[in-house]
Amino acid sequence: MKLDQNERSEGAPEWARTTLRELGDQAIWGYPKREPAEASIAAFWNLDPKQVLLGNGSDEVILYLFSSLKPGAPVLLPCPTFGFYKEQMALWPIDARILPATPDFDQDWDQVRTVLSQMRDGLLILVRPNNPTGYCQPEAELIALIQLAAKGGNTVLLDEAYGEFCGQTLIPKLDQFPNLLIIRTLSKAFGLAGFRLGYMLGAPDKMQPLRDRAMPFNVTTPGIALVQAAMSPAAQADTQNYVQQVVANRDRLFLKFQEWGVPVKASGANFLMMRFAPLKAEFVFQALAGLGVRIRRWSDPDWAGVLRLSIPADLRDLEEKLAQVFQPQLLCLDVDGCLIDTRPSFDAAILATVRQFGGSADEAAILALRRTSGFNDDHRLTQALLRNQGIDIEFAEIQLVFNQAYFGSAQTQGLVTLESPLIQTAFWARLRDQYQVALVTGRNRREMAYGLETLQAKDILVYCLDDVQKGKPDPEGILNAQSRCGTRQTWMVGDNIDDILAAKAAGAIPIGVGPNREALLAAGAAIVLEDINQLEALL
Repeated sequence: MKLDQNERSEGAPEWARTTLRELGDQAIWGYPKREPAEASIAAFWNLDPKQVLLGNGSDEVILYLFSSLKPGAPVLLPCPTFGFYKEQMALWPIDARILPATPDFDQDWDQVRTVLSQMRDGLLILVRPNNPTGYCQPEAELIALIQLAAKGGNTVLLDEAYGEFCGQTLIPKLDQFPNLLIIRTLSKAFGLAGFRLGYMLGAPDKMQPLRDRAMPFNVTTPGIALVQAAMSPAAQADTQNYVQQVVANRDRLFLKFQEWGVPVKASGANFLMMRFAPLKAEFVFQALAGLGVRIRRWSDPDWAGVLRLSIPADLRDLEEKLAQVFQPQLLCLDVDGCLIDTRPSFDAAILATVRQFGGSADEAAILALRRTSGFNDDHRLTQALLRNQGIDIEFAEIQLVFNQAYFGSAQTQGLVTLESPLIQTAFWARLRDQYQVALVTGRNRREMAYGLETLQAKDILVYCLDDVQKGKPDPEGILNAQSRCGTRQTWMVGDNIDDILAAKAAGAIPIGVGPNREALLAAGAAIVLEDINQLEALL
């Protein structure tokens, strides 16, 4: 699902397909003339063709507008807003007045009015519905700003790229406000992003300087034909049906997000904007990517934590995937290195066993093997460390020596007694109270008995090596837990490559934890936490 650029990604509308099929050879060899398309737009909006300029995307006509500004002209841009405007303001010799967003990531309208009242012969840029927030400014407030701008001889550029989705436009009021310019696009609701078609509307005397700057033949013949077709009753009806479905889905998803506690902005566009703490935003972005859903995020530090999701016409598959990310019902957790610190126990038993058979190893050697798959069982890992040094010992013998070190004997205390929980007591209690939790571990039952005692969780659901035919990376343990708990909305958290591989095979969201960050990410972890307690920031 490509939901990162607000396209009509479900496919081309049939009226557009028909238009392209009916084009003759002249569309290939003849130079294009945009005037018929501008006349179609003018007729649709009941305007004079001199009030319309068609461009190679709305970006082109915006470029012409900036190029027409006098050096030093003040340009007022309230943020957050469409990033292209900020980019253009850095390129032209103007007096850029960029107003920062409020802490709630809204536009500061009091500040806009204050600055605008002092501006002369400048430009105010507004986007309605706003991109990226989706905010649709009330018409009365918008008109008041246009009137205030006119007092200082200022022009207002109103970007209505998403106007179809809020059902509001100031185009019928253009004749009342000669200082108003309006931008529209056919990339969004009409689904023609691949043809780059946008247009600007305004008073003839405002449009002529821009028309004089327009490149000849700037719009292709197929593009011109599509513009004319888009103004037809059939295309308008198709677009309206599509818009109604998207708006219904947007409103449904907005209410669902509110129900789930997702920090979402109300929107009049074909997208919803969410804003999280950076760690949660990274998780949501990557978890959805792992499920095949591409959404938008920004590299700008000022927009850290902001995500935007385009709304498709069909929600069924998307809603299911969003529920898995935002509303997990089952948390499958690895034990060693995740819930319990096993460095003084299992890791120490590995090193002691290797030494007893004449080998040598350290924590770095253990970690190196854990960067690969197949070593969820520490007995197997011990055998591999020995074999890497040319020491071939029977597996049963390795188990015997290992278990003596780990469990101890009548004469010696086992290393198992040195284990301690990594998860904080209060968080552990909240997890078990609010979610279904299953421990999916590479321990056997005897080892797990000590683990449950350490975690004070003898009543918890466990799938250990003795409960499955195949251990991780096989997903059997996770699948059994899902079946037992009656849900597929699952997260799996572990410190081992095999935890991540098992999670992916089971369709769970894979979350890594611990020092093996790069290897876990390479295996497909949505995110890697420093320790298990950071999981609370994702829930």
